[in-house]
Amino acid sequence: NPKKSSMEYVILELERFKKYANEVKIDVVENATDEKIVNLNFFNEISDVVPTKGLNINVPLFDNVSKKEPLNMFKVFEMAKKEKGLWIGTNNSRNALALIERLREV
Repeated sequence: NPKKSSMEYVILELERFKKYANEVKIDVVENATDEKIVNLNFFNEISDVVPTKGLNINVPLFDNVSKKEPLNMFKVFEMAKKEKGLWIGTNNSRNALALIERLREV
């Protein structure tokens, strides 16, 4: 099924994210936004970006071929225009969790 495989990279990254969040004891609540907490957003299309309030850490998601295409960085710039906050490297939710860990120490 081509549609399933085209989103496989999203599923894999979310699984890695949840596993690491569990290891470092960070609670994950899906589909929740709150100005008083850190919101971690995953985007793979500009149309997915819906601006939210609060501290946002944003992770762009691309498949293995697309993330190596330099022109796709313009897509990330367009996403960043719509959603303010911190942007982490492509498919790198573990760095976002590491940042959250650091923020908890402050």
